[in-house]
Order: sequence, then C-alpha cells, then structure tokens
Amino acid sequence: MKPKIIAIKTAYNILMIAVILLVMIAVLTNIDKFKPSDKPVKYIQVVVKDDQHLNSLVNQYCDENDRKIFESEIKRINNIDENSFIYNKTLIIPVMLSN
Repeated sequence: MKPKIIAIKTAYNILMIAVILLVMIAVLTNIDKFKPSDKPVKYIQVVVKDDQHLNSLVNQYCDENDRKIFESEIKRINNIDENSFIYNKTLIIPVMLSN
C-alpha cells in the first residue's frame, strides 16, 4: 500500500509543478497586457460624415504604428464590424493624451 501512496504523491507534485510552470509562462508571455498604458487615454465622440470612412478616422487620430490595434479598438468600443453602416453615427474614439 505504501508504494502506491508514494506514487500518487509524486504524480500530484509533478502535476502541481507543471501547472505552476504553465501559469508562469502564460503570465510572462502576456505581461504587456497587464501593464498600464504609457500614456493616459481619453475618449471623444465623433460624428461620422457622409464622405468619411473608418480609415479616415484611423488616419486622423492614430499614428502609423498602431493603426490595426486602433481600428480594432474603435470597432470593439462601438460594437461595429466590417459591414456596419457608420455614416451619420456618433462613434467613440480613444485618444492618447500627451504628457
């Protein structure tokens, strides 16, 4: 009976170590998601004109490097997808504040 208990305890310890390692790896690979933003963010409301596209808003309020992230954030905040009609609607736009 004792060897069976020792084997179960050993398997449990190995399993716990594996779970702890997996959690640590998951946290370390996603550490940037847990850090606060470098710059504070405020939100503004923008009414989309008839001749405006989402792309023009992205170009107006975002720099070159973050366009895809910025566009996906606008879509997420405003609950819109690729086929959404946005003309004459008020959209909420995140704006990075300069320090």
